[in-house]
Amino acid sequence: MLTLDELGLNAASGTWELDAFHGDGEGVLTSDARLARSWTRSPAEDLPPLSPASGLTLHISDDGHLDEEAASGADEQVDIFASDGVLGTTADAFPGRVLCEGGRLFVLSDDEEPCGMRRLSDGDTEILDELRPAGDQLLRIVSVVTDDSRLHRFVYRYSRAD
Repeated sequence: MLTLDELGLNAASGTWELDAFHGDGEGVLTSDARLARSWTRSPAEDLPPLSPASGLTLHISDDGHLDEEAASGADEQVDIFASDGVLGTTADAFPGRVLCEGGRLFVLSDDEEPCGMRRLSDGDTEILDELRPAGDQLLRIVSVVTDDSRLHRFVYRYSRAD
């Protein structure tokens, strides 16, 4: 696994501010075990429409270190899966790192032991947290399976702040 700096992928480094969000809250219930197992591993396609949002600032250094924090003076809260897999609000933001695997960028938490490129896989919750830089915007797509049956997808769009 190589860091952003080692690959020269500096498109994601910098300071980013949340400007749009989509979260499915309760998720989608499935009885298809195969779908549940593949949910977090496949790249997310056909992303849902996003709604204006604020409240998170994301800092990604050239060496891939990531810090996320509630923006100062933010009056909005958005749902986010904390490093331990619990669904909460921006107050649960966490430090981590960005790694590249197979041409994709993944966020791993410093608080939890990663399982492959998944940010968390503890038997009850599996989280894959992917970044997709696109010029002055950064998409963060968090795909989650809880209890092998409930599928969640959260999409955060950030705009470059630096």
